[in-house]
Amino acid sequence: MSTEDAEREARALRAGLRDLMDGEHAGPAPVEEVIRRGRNRRRMAGAAAGVLTCAVLASVIGLGLGFNGSDGAATVGKPATAPSATAGPDSPSAALERRTVTPGRPAAGPAATAAEVGRAYPVDWSAHCGLQYLPFAGRMWQAGTVRATPQNLPGPQGPGSGPPVVPGYATLTGPDSLRFEAPGWLDRPVTLTPAPDAPGCA
Repeated sequence: MSTEDAEREARALRAGLRDLMDGEHAGPAPVEEVIRRGRNRRRMAGAAAGVLTCAVLASVIGLGLGFNGSDGAATVGKPATAPSATAGPDSPSAALERRTVTPGRPAAGPAATAAEVGRAYPVDWSAHCGLQYLPFAGRMWQAGTVRATPQNLPGPQGPGSGPPVVPGYATLTGPDSLRFEAPGWLDRPVTLTPAPDAPGCA
C-alpha cells in the first residue's frame, strides 16, 4: 500500500468514526470497510502474482524443449555439435577447390624457409615418372604408396601439352610429413615423407 492510499483510508476511517459518533453514518462500519478493502487488495495481488508465476514457468519450459517437425512431439533440446575443423593426413580438406594449371606459370610451392605447417600451397605435381616423388619447400618427398596416374591430366602449358601434371595442393602436416590433395583429380590425399635418397626420376 502506498503512502497516499494509507492516508486516504485513514481520513475515511476518521470521518466514519465521526459520523458514527454523531449518529449520521448509514453505511458499513469504517473498520469493517477498511478490512474488506484490504482483503480485496490482497486477493487481487495474489491473483496477479499467480498469473506472473505461470507466465515465467511457461517461458522456461518453452526454452528447454524442442519440437519435432514431423509429429510435433516435444523433445529435450540438445546442444548442436560443430564438425571438427581439423583433418587427418589421409582426410581430404573440404575447403579446397579443384585447380587447373596456369600455362607457363607452374605452381611449385614456397621456398624452404617460407613453408608454414598447416597451410595449403598450390602445387603442380609432375606425373611423368608417376606420383611417387614430389619436390616441395626445398626438399624431395616420397609417397608412402605409389598412386595410379589419373587420366586426362593437363600439361604445364594446359590441356594437350606434356608432360602431365596434377594440379593440387601440398600441405605440411608436421616437420617430416606432407599431404598432397587434388580435388577433382585424385579421390583421396597422398601422404609423403622425406625421401631417403635422391630419386632417379622426379
